Amino acid sequence: RAICSCCLLTTAVTAGSSEAEATDTSPSDWLHKRVDLTLADDGNGSFWGFVTYEATEETEYMFYTGSEVTLQIDGLAPETTTSVSACTEVTSSMAFDLTRGDHVVFVSSAVQNISLVAEEVRGDHSHSDHEH
Repeated sequence: RAICSCCLLTTAVTAGSSEAEATDTSPSDWLHKRVDLTLADDGNGSFWGFVTYEATEETEYMFYTGSEVTLQIDGLAPETTTSVSACTEVTSSMAFDLTRGDHVVFVSSAVQNISLVAEEVRGDHSHSDHEH
């Protein structure tokens, strides 16, 4: 199944400026959608922000990005980061093992507007099944 962000519906979200002010999102904001995230300007040429992500199952999740970003969930770096070359809309995928419930996602980037797609990894599929 292709995950090119150009094929998905979108949700526009402005990220919160601190962990305590993380913008609340719901599973419907992410399900089969691209989240277009506006980050705060730190005044030094970088942009960052916080949003919540609700994992509906305890499993691995893949976060696909449309530009170079640093992504942390609950303060942790991804388990793996992989470059994606099969789709011009996606530059990398990052795997996170999440428990069921709400998580705080921190994003930083050199650009203010970034795109994220999150997908739950189901069953015995390998990572390559979730790329193009």
